[in-house]
Amino acid sequence: MRELGHVDGRNYRLEVRWSDGQLDRLPALARESLQLKPDVAIAAPVLSAQALNSEAKQEADADLLVSLELTARAGGDPRAGVTVRQRMSRLSQSSAQGAGRGQAPQFLSTHPSNESRIKKTEANLPEVLPLCKKAP
Repeated sequence: MRELGHVDGRNYRLEVRWSDGQLDRLPALARESLQLKPDVAIAAPVLSAQALNSEAKQEADADLLVSLELTARAGGDPRAGVTVRQRMSRLSQSSAQGAGRGQAPQFLSTHPSNESRIKKTEANLPEVLPLCKKAP
């Protein structure tokens, strides 16, 4: 950058985060870095994506296994989860537009996108709806 006439702190600011080989630290480092609202973010893509995707998968599994199944077993209607996610999606889009920014891509998030959650919920409804009938 110096060769191009740029000076750290004047034309740009370089923020560096290291995980020291601890993959479990990557999601927190990514969140911390993105909270700075950088114009450009560069990461070691393989390790970072693996860590974030692992955490996002755990969130998705929790949605499906815990939320849907427990709702159905308790006699609730798991289809309501779709409505809730649709509302959350509209709110987050509205909030992001009001703040002048878009939503982070799913691969940079520790949570699946609302759209992804809606699709997976809808795909799993045939499996969990019969549990509603068995509920006390």
